[in-house]
Amino acid sequence: MFIFISIACLARPAIANRTSLRILSLISLFNFLYGIISIFSYNYSLSGCVAQGFFLELFIYSGLYLTSAIAFNLHLKFLRSPSKPLPKYIAYLYFVVPIAVATMQLVPQYIYAATRGTCNVFGWSAMGNTRPALFLFLVKLLIPAIFGIFNLVTSVRVIIVLCQKRCIINGALKSVNSGAPKQHTTSAVSISVIQLQAVRKVYNASIRVAIYPLVPLVWLTLLAIAIGLQDTINFSSAHGLRYYLDTAYLTSLLVPVTMITYVLVFLFDPVFCQLFTSSKTDQTEQEAQDAAVIEESSESNNSISAVVEKLHESGELGQIKNNEDAQKFFKTI
Repeated sequence: MFIFISIACLARPAIANRTSLRILSLISLFNFLYGIISIFSYNYSLSGCVAQGFFLELFIYSGLYLTSAIAFNLHLKFLRSPSKPLPKYIAYLYFVVPIAVATMQLVPQYIYAATRGTCNVFGWSAMGNTRPALFLFLVKLLIPAIFGIFNLVTSVRVIIVLCQKRCIINGALKSVNSGAPKQHTTSAVSISVIQLQAVRKVYNASIRVAIYPLVPLVWLTLLAIAIGLQDTINFSSAHGLRYYLDTAYLTSLLVPVTMITYVLVFLFDPVFCQLFTSSKTDQTEQEAQDAAVIEESSESNNSISAVVEKLHESGELGQIKNNEDAQKFFKTI
């Protein structure tokens, strides 16, 4: 994943310069560092073991919470009613707050583990002890579950809202361009068509970006299953060792499966897709031709005007007038 994003940034620096891709770059960097640190063995001092476990979990939980920053940014752009522009420091909070939350969640756990002489108070070395599953859930899954629910609700809402708006734009453009036998130029309608096409580009790309916050749900589901199995292990039974090995194997798959899911989602990212598409010039010329083939009629004017007026209420049309504005707006997604 880290390599894929690096290639995208080198191939298309202008396209890669957007908020969600910066966040995703940090997530992929954390995953890369997780793989490097996890190579080292636990066979050294207690302080080194605690430090390694802390940073491994810090990278995992920070990556989860950073996806909530993507979801929150989408919420501000498409679900929040347009009002005053956001302060610039919000972009920095997208990176600071998730890491700070993960740090505050893990520091007390590892301080307590160190005082007990273990690497992780909830590690596999402590398995077999009786501890309430509810307590384990509250410490390990409560905060990630809150962020995961926020990701799920926000991403689904954004996808539904943008799909509805895209359908409205498609219907208006179809009604305008259908069956025009001659090329009549109506400047007002042509400008509106170009504007709607630019907004539709942003909607199409943002729908794919909204998939990223759903990826941690895979990690949360596997972790919940692993915790459930871990709590049922009884080493006095004949199947205790088998359950232990199955649970340990499932836990070892948490991060790799999540990384693979990120890679699969990145294959549908607008940046990755544009690496293999035709040049923008051809696409822009085609759109200009489509905008020029407009039949001058009151029905077409009314259709476009109604859509533009309706979408103006959401705020995007006020910021997007053409393809250049669409690219500038998409950098904030």
